Amino acid sequence: MSPITTIAALLVAAPAVAQQFQLVPGSLSGSAQTWTESVECADVDRDGDLDAFFANGGGFSSASAIAYQHQLSINQGGLTFADESLARLGAHVTCSKRVVTGDIDGDGWVDAMFLNCFDGSLPSLYRNRGAAQPGHFAFEGAQRGFTEALDSYAGQFGDIDDDGDLDVVISDSTTFWSQLDSIPAVFGHPRLYRNDGQGFFAEVVGPAWAPVDSTGTHDVQIVDIDGDYDADVLASNVSLGVKKFYLMLNDGSGNFTDADSLLPAAGANVWESEVADLDGDRDTDLFVLGVTDGPSPQFWLGRHGAFRNDVLRTGSFGFSPTSASGGTDINEVVLFDYDVDGDLDAFISTLGVPANQVQQNQGGLQFQITPGVLPPGLDVQNPTLDATAADLDGDGDYDYLSVQGEYAGADWRNTLFENLGPRDTLAPVITRWERLAGPRSPSGPWVVHAQVRDQVVDDGKDWVTASARYAVRTPDGAWHPARIDGLSVASGLRRFELPDTASGQGVALVYALHFVDAAGNRSNTRRHMVVLQ
Repeated sequence: MSPITTIAALLVAAPAVAQQFQLVPGSLSGSAQTWTESVECADVDRDGDLDAFFANGGGFSSASAIAYQHQLSINQGGLTFADESLARLGAHVTCSKRVVTGDIDGDGWVDAMFLNCFDGSLPSLYRNRGAAQPGHFAFEGAQRGFTEALDSYAGQFGDIDDDGDLDVVISDSTTFWSQLDSIPAVFGHPRLYRNDGQGFFAEVVGPAWAPVDSTGTHDVQIVDIDGDYDADVLASNVSLGVKKFYLMLNDGSGNFTDADSLLPAAGANVWESEVADLDGDRDTDLFVLGVTDGPSPQFWLGRHGAFRNDVLRTGSFGFSPTSASGGTDINEVVLFDYDVDGDLDAFISTLGVPANQVQQNQGGLQFQITPGVLPPGLDVQNPTLDATAADLDGDGDYDYLSVQGEYAGADWRNTLFENLGPRDTLAPVITRWERLAGPRSPSGPWVVHAQVRDQVVDDGKDWVTASARYAVRTPDGAWHPARIDGLSVASGLRRFELPDTASGQGVALVYALHFVDAAGNRSNTRRHMVVLQ
């Protein structure tokens, strides 16, 4: 047999490469014809697995005739979910465009907020009843400070004033089609609500928070974008000839300055911006969706790609483009190291074909479309509006959940894909952490921050838990140890508040920070000692 014949025979005999993600049909109960704008996973009943909230709301520039129930599906194990919305949330219908989660009152139980638009509904805040009724919620938006109807497509919880509780930023502008079809533009600006520590909120107005009005704010990220250990706000706008980004830089005390000039120039619209270290140099880069070269009747056929943080290259904070791809109507990106090679890849959701696209990180912020990761056959029927990655079956890898809507006549069937690839074996990367300088006051608490990156970054979620172990030494040489959990205060940013264990009599503080991901991989900082006096 000739060498060419031998090679040909081996190629024919070689088995096909197994697809890494497999559709799990029938895993999500509920109507197949529900326009779903947003999905977020959380363990609402603290039984060790992740449940799923779905924000359902039809209509693109005005509310549809159908109002949809707020949805919560409970994980039954084996990648099967049961819709228990009415039993756990009560009967509440709005035109919802986003759902976000966080522990608003510090009781250890996750709460949720549905953000609504077009129909005059208030933001819908659900407080988890906790130990009294795990995973069941009280509807308390108006009682807790949300008394104004907003047109909201986006929002996120985060600690904007570094006081140890979760505040929230909510968008308030939607329509951006005015130059195309004469629909009046809805102008507004992101709203900031400060938490009083007990889960009650008051809007921040005045010089501390004064973003200008724009149209079509479709994404909000709370992130320490300039590396100074406080929570900044990045928002992306879909608009024609108006503001494309908000970049509100925090001074550390919750006073913000608009610095959008530091962000990359954009044309007609920006659908979403995810934030993470994409090139392994431990600063915050951007992956931007829907950046076009300028207004046009086809402005949704835009470009998307990565933008490098220039601080290490130039010494000044700012961003420059590194790679860009053309695309159809693109809506969502999940940064997800699906191949477990240590860098974040991009899972991109679109309304066109393909509905779900994977771009593999090639290093140096260069991304390449990689077919065959997700199964084909759903592209035309399932226009995708949002997605997330989470370990839904507890097997140590991250599954992929996408939600559908918008195109009339399409099959708006939300889809769950099981990850059949390698288990996550990589420990969280501690990109930077705060080493307190001494001497410090002997009376605590002492506050420390750290930034961490792991296998998934999606709208501030990374599935990493954090804790600090520390001890305070008194003059007699005795050590007074303790352990506390860290709080996720922005995308990847953790805050540790170390209570005083020596009643103000300490002469030294020693601490180390610990991080564990969903697969059980662990990272630790070195111990750090601070003189107290």
